[in-house]
Amino acid sequence: KQPFKDYPEIMIIENQTEPGEIGKAIEHLLGYYYIQELSSMMPPLALAPTKDEIVLDIAAAPGSKTTQIASMMKNSGILIANDSNLGRIKILSTNTQRCGVTNIVISNNDGGNLCNRLEKAKFEFDKILLDAPCSGEGTLRTSPEQSLTQQLGGKWINYYQNRTPDDIRSVWNCDKLFSEYYLGLNPYDDG
Repeated sequence: KQPFKDYPEIMIIENQTEPGEIGKAIEHLLGYYYIQELSSMMPPLALAPTKDEIVLDIAAAPGSKTTQIASMMKNSGILIANDSNLGRIKILSTNTQRCGVTNIVISNNDGGNLCNRLEKAKFEFDKILLDAPCSGEGTLRTSPEQSLTQQLGGKWINYYQNRTPDDIRSVWNCDKLFSEYYLGLNPYDDG
């Protein structure tokens, strides 16, 4: 079923498959589609990237939003996909390659440090997506127990609580047009 007539690429699959079964289909493995929760699709829709823009995805891995952004940009312009975790960069790279993303530069940096360096180089973006921290909120509907464990016990809570105003300011200074979209469900995140 297609819940949004303006976005025909968004489909809801309702059937009796086992968890992960659709992700094992050859069509998914070949990059014909990418499985993600509706909540994960909303930030790129709100960002509304268009072709020929320069876009930065600061916390890009595992790549569901990044591949969606590339698709919305029609694989043109420049998409810089950054993540601070090298293990997640490998997953990001695999997912973007599988989905045929060609307008991408993948970066492995702390988001604040990357923005500081880009600001010093006077590099400007048309749009920036910062959907962080990744709390696993998208899995709340399908796997509430796992999601709550990630939210309450995950290392990300301490990491993001200890960010300084300068770290946050460096992200704001990174671009010429920044729109913040907070679409989270997390009661511990005062975003």
